[in-house]
Amino acid sequence: MDSIAQRYELSNLTIEGKKSLKRGDRIVLDNLNFKGGTAELLKESKPSLEKLLKIMQDNPRLRIQIQGHICCVTDMHNEVSEARARVVWIYLLLNEIENDRLTFRDYGASRPIYTIPERDEMQRKANRRVEIEVISN
Repeated sequence: MDSIAQRYELSNLTIEGKKSLKRGDRIVLDNLNFKGGTAELLKESKPSLEKLLKIMQDNPRLRIQIQGHICCVTDMHNEVSEARARVVWIYLLLNEIENDRLTFRDYGASRPIYTIPERDEMQRKANRRVEIEVISN
């Protein structure tokens, strides 16, 4: 039976397994930021990627789907959101996380947190994100 999806900030996750991740749980990669309209990561994103990598290394049975989202437009699928998810996927692969534990998917603007068009930059930033969904653990 699927658990109710939960949002976690990476900083709240414990590596020692005090909080277990279940199928359907979501990890929001806060502070994972890209240059506008591109999949080019900003330097401030590295700590979030490193935390995700540590979680994957410490949980060898964890399988995830990396999900790219965009803001501001109503495209249901978008090359930028796919490319952003792919960047996280490639980062994990390059750091020796097995490919069979990872998938990625483009959600474009189909799952906004805030209704499009957003009212302000805070809402645009929230919609412009990469999330991780736990497939199994």
